[in-house]
Amino acid sequence: MNTLNNIVKRSLSLNEKRTLVTLIGIILSVALLSAVSSIYMSAIKSYVSYEKKINGNFHVALYDVPKEDIYIFKNNRKIDSIYYTKEIGYSNINSKNDYKPYAYVVAYSSGALENLTSTLEKGRMPKNDSEIVIPTTLKTNGRVNLKVGDTITLNVGKRVSNGYKLDQSSPYGNLDEDSENDESIIETVEKTYKVVGVTDRMPKSIEVGSAPGYTFITYLNDNKINESTNIYIRYKEKNVKDVYNLTADILGVERSIFKKANNINTIANLTDENRNKLESAKYNYIMNTDLIRAETDPFGMEDNKYLSIVAVIVIIIIIFTSVFCIKSSFDISVSEKMKEYGLLKSIGATKKQIRKNVLYEGFVLGLIAIPLGVLLGIIASIILVLISNHFMNLLGLRFTLEYSFSIVAIFLSIVLGVITIYLSSIKVSRKASLASPIESIRNSNDIKIKSKNLKTPKIIYKLFGIGGVISYKNIKRNSKKYRVTIVSIIIAVITVISLSEFINLSFRNAKEKVNVNDFNLELTGTIKDNNSLKKYNETTALEDVKKVYLRRISIFETELSYSKEFKKKRSGSAGKDTMVNIISISDNEYKKYISKLGLNYNDVKDKGILIDFDNVYKDHSKEILHTYNTKVGYTINIKEQNSDNSYDIEITSIPNIKSSSLGGGRLDLEGILVSGELFDKITENSDCQIEIEYNSTNPNKTQDEIDGILKNEDYNLTNENEINERNRNFLTLVYIFLYGFIIVISLVSITSIINVVTTNVMLRSKEFATLKSIGMTKKEFNKMINLEGIFIEIKSLFYGIIIGLIISYVIYYYFDKAEEVTYIFPLKEIIILIIVVVILISSIMRSSIKKINKQNIIETIRNENI
Repeated sequence: MNTLNNIVKRSLSLNEKRTLVTLIGIILSVALLSAVSSIYMSAIKSYVSYEKKINGNFHVALYDVPKEDIYIFKNNRKIDSIYYTKEIGYSNINSKNDYKPYAYVVAYSSGALENLTSTLEKGRMPKNDSEIVIPTTLKTNGRVNLKVGDTITLNVGKRVSNGYKLDQSSPYGNLDEDSENDESIIETVEKTYKVVGVTDRMPKSIEVGSAPGYTFITYLNDNKINESTNIYIRYKEKNVKDVYNLTADILGVERSIFKKANNINTIANLTDENRNKLESAKYNYIMNTDLIRAETDPFGMEDNKYLSIVAVIVIIIIIFTSVFCIKSSFDISVSEKMKEYGLLKSIGATKKQIRKNVLYEGFVLGLIAIPLGVLLGIIASIILVLISNHFMNLLGLRFTLEYSFSIVAIFLSIVLGVITIYLSSIKVSRKASLASPIESIRNSNDIKIKSKNLKTPKIIYKLFGIGGVISYKNIKRNSKKYRVTIVSIIIAVITVISLSEFINLSFRNAKEKVNVNDFNLELTGTIKDNNSLKKYNETTALEDVKKVYLRRISIFETELSYSKEFKKKRSGSAGKDTMVNIISISDNEYKKYISKLGLNYNDVKDKGILIDFDNVYKDHSKEILHTYNTKVGYTINIKEQNSDNSYDIEITSIPNIKSSSLGGGRLDLEGILVSGELFDKITENSDCQIEIEYNSTNPNKTQDEIDGILKNEDYNLTNENEINERNRNFLTLVYIFLYGFIIVISLVSITSIINVVTTNVMLRSKEFATLKSIGMTKKEFNKMINLEGIFIEIKSLFYGIIIGLIISYVIYYYFDKAEEVTYIFPLKEIIILIIVVVILISSIMRSSIKKINKQNIIETIRNENI
């Protein structure tokens, strides 16, 4: 057997090209699996880091934990780390946000400063209890201008209302309707702080959007805690059930009740008895659910059920691509190996020895290629992460990708590679052991000519001449070799189209959920008179404002009633709708909008456009449901509130969902859209609301200028620049990562195509030399090869695009069930694929022709090694 093994080694060494193509095929397929697994784990790690940044790096927070209980947590072996915070109190500040009038001062231990705060924008963290850091929202949202180095004196105390202590979870003025607003701050103590730093917006688990106070952070020495404090815990456990079970034990609550209350793997309403048990927990607490799920089960949530199905489809595509890449590397040179196996059998080798010989060859190839494939995949994924982070740094983004290595994923890549090599080798070994020595030496099994193979369509000869006929016959008689080449290209096309659809859907879904719009300042206010309207209009013409969206709204009584379909499909919507929004947008936007509807301004300026669509999904089909019981041409009477003034408005259009968008960030308001002229006429004697969104190149400056113009107006102005910037950064991160991922897949697919096509051409060197020896000219030969390339391109693109579109729609189908997105035909991707495949195949063919033309005909025919 050693002799046969030595023959295998010698054969691999002599047939360098054939060996190299097989090695490259295995390396590429294992590299693909390795890269995908590494990129997946890196994505999960990056997502976890993102959750830590926006939510805080903890699993559970316990409030007002007595000093004597702290040692219990310190000695708990299942707790990884503990951070401490201590509420100092609230203080009134000169905030212009009516719903956020306070500074909320809280002391953080060193661990809390590292794990519970956002990115430090300026300065540093506090080092003692006379220093504080403030959030950027104090300036952008509260209009309080404090800078690093400033000193501020606060009267800090307890926030109470009706005898009850309030905290950050209690919005300002959140009282019973019959109660007077007696909210106040008591037991105040004067404290002076120096501002040493400014942080980004606080994590949402620390400061919710409705919190009444801007979080000011000072220092807490956790070695000198002498009273009750808040504790933030990170567990060592990595299983979601264990995390919640541990928390239930700490709180002294039954695990089953706690599980139901926190919606873990089940949705159930608590009974009064169980609710009372939960409320009797030892401490007040919050769970950092988003981070827990991100770390323990990122795709286990109900909302991601269909996303998991899509992910499985994509993984199957990738695995199939990898398996086929290895298999094609073996199959493409089977016919060349058969002659060797025939010679071995002719000198006495048994079927068992031949099978072992083939398996040994697969073992040698795998031993070399699999480690190199794993290494190449890891290097490719690291390069992708580095390149992505480089571009994000150039764009000034704060988010970065983090590389993560998974031993389990790499092990699975290796196992799959080994299994595929074994199965491919088994197929070859069976074929080699069953074929007779004469057939193997003659190598006549792969080329079986039948009468139908000799027939060539007349159109081939008319269009391409004798070269086309020979090309067509070559493809017919060498069907197995060409099939491997064509299927390799088809698989690559399918992979790119299907993954492109998945990536596009993922990005569109992320963009929808993150909700980045074109506007960074949002204003809502009340128009009292014409002078008031002039002031609001003046704010839209400020120097730094590049884009603006303005909408006026007035509410009227109406006779409109809900449609029968709406009342049927939307339970609880019976009876008449007594109020309707009358809406006006800026003249330019209005004229653009009616133009999109195909309407003329003069025809509709005294009429109304009814916006009343609603989306209904049944049996996976999207249906547009109109809310109101009216039609185009109907006249609707509207009446001014608290007045006898009424107006008739004829409905001139009822847009569908595709043409209903009016621009701006608030697109979900139903009502009657009218021209500015008509709106001025019917709201002459009534106050109305105004909404303005600004896109400013300098939002902070613009905000100051708007405040100066609207001094005596009733309005609220919010600076969303920081949120938009954060969301935009995150979307850019997603965009770079997803497209970096498809670039890696595409490069592997391209390399695989180059590998297969080049090898297929080179393995036919003898055939080409024979054709030249019987008189085929160089021009005819070049034409023949080029035509073969065209036939391959047409066939592979035809099947690849069709199958790719089917798979992409399957991905969309399951994705749409959860995300309600529309299918976009991947025309751009298909065009790019056609161009790439044509250029790639043509280039490979030309390169191969040049090499073949340089070869000596006699030496090529005589050469037994490839």
